[in-house]
Amino acid sequence: AGAARQPGPTESDLRRCRVEQEGYGIINTWDERVDKMMEIAPTTLEGVNERVTELDRTVRQRTDEFEVRFEDAQFDRALLRARVNTLYRDRPDHRRTAMLMDREARKAWAFSMDRSSAMAAHVRTLET
Repeated sequence: AGAARQPGPTESDLRRCRVEQEGYGIINTWDERVDKMMEIAPTTLEGVNERVTELDRTVRQRTDEFEVRFEDAQFDRALLRARVNTLYRDRPDHRRTAMLMDREARKAWAFSMDRSSAMAAHVRTLET
């Protein structure tokens, strides 16, 4: 296992951030970088806050849309279930109605055939 890293800059960091002399004064480049980062940090934080707020708004909107669709689907499913139950419950009545209609159709067909035969016989008697 390696040794735990100590907080703060390492020696290599300090070597990289050397002190430069410019004009009459000495400027520590490490301090400049920290100052720039401190200037950038609030702007970055504001940007992150805006993105998080937008993400929250998007998630809430999509959640609301999903809930509406889910409720609609549940309602549609309940309607279909009610229709199926009604049809299943009324099935014996529909069977009875179909049998009665079939019986009536057969009677009407038989009556029509009898009438047609009678008319044909009557026409034959008139022709002779």
